[in-house]
Amino acid sequence: MIAYVRGSLVCTGPDFVIAEAGGLGYRIYVSASTFQRLPASGQEVKLFTYHHVREDAMVLFGFLTMEEYEIFMHLIGISGIGPKGALVMLGALQPRQFIQAVVAGDENVLTRISGVGKKTAQRLVLELKDKLAALSAETGPVSPLPADAAVKGQDEAYEALLALGYTSQEAARALTEIRRDAAPDASSDLLIRQALRIMMREVR
Repeated sequence: MIAYVRGSLVCTGPDFVIAEAGGLGYRIYVSASTFQRLPASGQEVKLFTYHHVREDAMVLFGFLTMEEYEIFMHLIGISGIGPKGALVMLGALQPRQFIQAVVAGDENVLTRISGVGKKTAQRLVLELKDKLAALSAETGPVSPLPADAAVKGQDEAYEALLALGYTSQEAARALTEIRRDAAPDASSDLLIRQALRIMMREVR
């Protein structure tokens, strides 16, 4: 089992990254939450990984934090939720937001996730509430973590793009492209405007 991959970030795709470690290139699928916080290409990245083995393929899924990895493992332990579906759920909310919604039994927040209806939200609460409460006890309280201005601006822009109807992958990809050139203290309004320009450019 590959517990984590640490190496140079070579490039990114719509929902994956390629990282080079020990002379090998690893294609690793990531959530929009992780994608949004990746370093620039050429910099070092460490991703905790889950090695998914199927009859026709072996696939790596990666996470910047053990917390997100643990949530992912709990999600795929639920019947009917596969790795790709779990990534979509983790991409719609930050890990702490997901924990908070499940522990609080907030079905309204959970049903905002693409593909999650009321019954699925109820199953998530029923099957994960105690497990995620225990996880939060290990990692700290479920209240939102303090963030600096740069992270806050990114998060606000990301949430705004989701509210406008863009997918988590589209929003994360646009914000990652912007971050390479944007000032560290760029406001969420500026990030949103620049992201929308990228979105419009891609549909031409």
